[in-house]
Amino acid sequence: MEQAVSRFFRLQLSEAGRQLDQAYVAVLTADPPRPQWQWALAQRVRCTPLVADAAAPEIQLQFEDFYAPGVDAPLGARIRLAVHSADDRVLARAETDLSAARQGYRWDTGPLEPGDHVLVVHLEAASVTCEMARVQISRVADWQRRLAALEQLPSALAATGTPTGIATLEQLRALLCELAADHVQERDVPAHHLLATCESLLTARGDSRAVLRADRPGDYLLTLSDGTKQLPVRLRVPDRPLEPLPVLLAFHGAGGSENMFFETYGAGRLVELAAERGWLVVAPRQSLFGLSMDCDEILAVLAEHFPVDHARVFLVGHSMGAAQVVQQVSRHADKIAAAVALGGGRAPADPQPLARIPWFVAAGERDFGRRGAEALARSLADAGAGVRWRVVPHVEHLVMVQAALDDVFAFLDEVSPPPVRAATPAP
Repeated sequence: MEQAVSRFFRLQLSEAGRQLDQAYVAVLTADPPRPQWQWALAQRVRCTPLVADAAAPEIQLQFEDFYAPGVDAPLGARIRLAVHSADDRVLARAETDLSAARQGYRWDTGPLEPGDHVLVVHLEAASVTCEMARVQISRVADWQRRLAALEQLPSALAATGTPTGIATLEQLRALLCELAADHVQERDVPAHHLLATCESLLTARGDSRAVLRADRPGDYLLTLSDGTKQLPVRLRVPDRPLEPLPVLLAFHGAGGSENMFFETYGAGRLVELAAERGWLVVAPRQSLFGLSMDCDEILAVLAEHFPVDHARVFLVGHSMGAAQVVQQVSRHADKIAAAVALGGGRAPADPQPLARIPWFVAAGERDFGRRGAEALARSLADAGAGVRWRVVPHVEHLVMVQAALDDVFAFLDEVSPPPVRAATPAP
C-alpha cells in the first residue's frame, strides 16, 4: 500500500495498480497467486457502449494489459460473461475463447431491460476461475430522445429553478453526454438513475427543493449553488433520517474527489456508519486550491432542502481534507460540533479558535502524514482543546482511514450523543 500511494502521487498509475493488486492478494491469501489469477488481475476490460438504448443488442469488449502481468496469457482459457440486474438477476450470459476475445469481442446480448446493470467477466483456465472485472452498464428506454430533451436547459428554467437545481441539471447533463460518448469516468456511473434525477428536476421546473428532501433517501450527485458560487458534492440521504438532520461533511485527500468516502476508504464505510445514525453525509469536491464554497455557505444551501440540525454538524477530513477541516474550523468554529483530522493537518497559526470544539486526530503508524497530524494534535492540546490523539498501528496513509473509523464514530457519539428514537409501534 505504501508503494501504491507513492506511485499514484508520481502519476505512475500502472505501477500503482500493480501494487494495489499485490495488496489485495496479500489480504486474501498468504500464498502467491496462481499464474492464471496473476494474469487476470493485470487486465483492463473496456466495455462499450456504457450507456445505450434498452433495445440495443450489442456489447463490445476489449481486453488489454493495465500493467505487464509477468506471465503469459493462459492457453486454452475461456471467458465467461454475465449481465446482472440491480437485484442480481442474470439478464444475459455468454462464453468465448480468450484468444478470440483478446482480438475484440462483440456480444449480441439481445435487448436488455432498462436499468443500471453490472457486467461480470470471469476467466476459466485449468480448473481455476478468476473474476476479471465488474463494469456498470446502463440501458435506458428511448435514450437518445430523452438525452436530447436535456438540451433545452437551463435558460427555460431560469424563472422557476433554484440555483442548485439548475447547476445540478447542467452538471448531470454534461456527465450523461460524456457517458454517451463512452468517456470512461473515475467510477461506475449509474446513467439510468442520473437521467431519472434530471427528469425529476425537469418536472419540478428546476426546483431542487422538490427533489432533495429528507423523505427521499439515497445517493445523489449534485452541484450546490447559492446563485454565485457552485460546489459539486456527493450526498447520502439516510433511510431513517433524524429530524432535525445532523450533517457530516467529509473532505477527501489530494488526487481524490467527492467519490472517495463513498467508493474507497473502506468501501464507503463512513457513509454507512453515518447513515445508520440517521445523518446526512455530504462529500464536497475540492481541488489543490481548496473549496469553492465555505462550510457556512454549504450549510446554508443544505438548509434550503433539509431540516438541518445546526447543533450537530461534524467535519471529517483525510490528508489534504484534514487541512481543509483545520481551515474551516478556524473560520466557522461556532457552526461545528466536532472535528476529525485523519492522516494530515498542520499546526495552525492561531489554535485558539480551533480549541473551542472537541477534536479527534489520528494517523497511521507508517503514515507520511503522521508528522503533520501530530503537530496539529500537539498545538490543540497546548491551546487547551479537548483533543483525542491516536496512532493506528500497522497501517499507512490510505488504509488508516478505514482502520480508524470505529474510533471516529465512538468519539462523535460521545461528544454528541444521538437522541433516542421513538419506538416503532407494533403492527
